[in-house]
Amino acid sequence: MGLFDITKPDILKMRQKQDVKGLVKALRYKKDWKVRWEAMEALVHIGNPATAALIEALQQKNRNVREKAAEALGRIGNPIALPALIKALKDKYPSVREKAATALGNIKHQMVVEPLIAALKDASPQVREAAAVSLGKVKDRRAVMPLIELLKEPQKSIRERAAEALGELGDPRATKALIASLKDDGRSVRANAALALGKIGSAEAVEALVEALKDPDEKVRWNATWALENIKKMQGR
Repeated sequence: MGLFDITKPDILKMRQKQDVKGLVKALRYKKDWKVRWEAMEALVHIGNPATAALIEALQQKNRNVREKAAEALGRIGNPIALPALIKALKDKYPSVREKAATALGNIKHQMVVEPLIAALKDASPQVREAAAVSLGKVKDRRAVMPLIELLKEPQKSIRERAAEALGELGDPRATKALIASLKDDGRSVRANAALALGKIGSAEAVEALVEALKDPDEKVRWNATWALENIKKMQGR
C-alpha cells in the first residue's frame, strides 16, 4: 500500500494544476467513492488533454479505474478513444463493458455500430441494454434487425430500450414488430412501442394504435394518442 492509498487525494488542487496523472491515480482510491467520482469529473473537465492518459487507464488492473476511464472518455467524446473503448467491450467485468458501450454511443461514430450490435448478445443484461441505447443514439440502420430481435428478450428493461432505440432509428421495417410489442406484458414496453411507432410514422400502425387507446396504462394511452397525431402529420393529412 502506497502513501496515496492512505492520504486522501486533493482533487481540487490536481484539477487546478491539470494533474492528469494524479487524477487517474485517484480513480483507484478505495476509501471513498466520492473521491473517485470527483477525480473522474475533473478529468472530464480537463477534456482532450486527458484523453491519452484515460486510454492508457483502460489497461490498468483496477476495475474501478477502467470503469471511470471508460465513462470519462465517453463524456469527453474524442474519437481517438474509439479503438480502446471497442476493445473494452471485451473486458472480463460486465460493469466495464457496460460503461464502454455507453461511451461508444456518446461518441456516435459509424465504426461503433458493428461492435455495439455484437454487444447486444453479451452475457450481461446491463451490457445488452447499454448497447441498445447507444445504437439508438448512433442511428445507423444496420442496427434495425438486431434491435427487432431484442424485442424478444426475456428481460423487460431490455425490450424497453430496444423499442426506444427503434423509434430513434425511425425505420419502417420495425413497424410490425413494434405493433406486436403493443401487446407486451410490460407497460413501459408498450408505451415505448407506441412512441416509436409515432416516430416512424407508418399508416400500417394506425389500427393497432387506436386499439392501444384502450390500454389500462395512462402513459400507453397518451403515447398512442401522440403517435396517431404524429402519423397524421407525417402522412400529410
